[in-house]
Amino acid sequence: MSSFDKFTKKLGDFVDKAADGAKDLAGNAKNKLTIEKRELEQGKLFKEYGKAIYEAAKQGNDTSSLINELITKVDKIEAEVVELKTELEDKEKEEVVETAQEVKDEIVQAVEKEE
Repeated sequence: MSSFDKFTKKLGDFVDKAADGAKDLAGNAKNKLTIEKRELEQGKLFKEYGKAIYEAAKQGNDTSSLINELITKVDKIEAEVVELKTELEDKEKEEVVETAQEVKDEIVQAVEKEE
């Protein structure tokens, strides 16, 4: 294999790795934005329901149904956020393991070339 062919192959490998890395970053960024969006929605729910509960209580009305609705909606959001955060942590762990394996492989190849 000529030097140019080796260079072209390495360049192609580099481009493939860069593309994979960009996809991973985009996926992670999307998850982080989704988490932030869901947390903002949760804050809006607290504000909205807090006002409704206050007004209902001030008028002497029963607030238990409003409180139960709020609990259901907030619990759903919290479950989604926990799932997204777990996905992010798992992806980050996978990336570390993959990088470590790549480094190990490169070291083994370098040692084999030296022998």
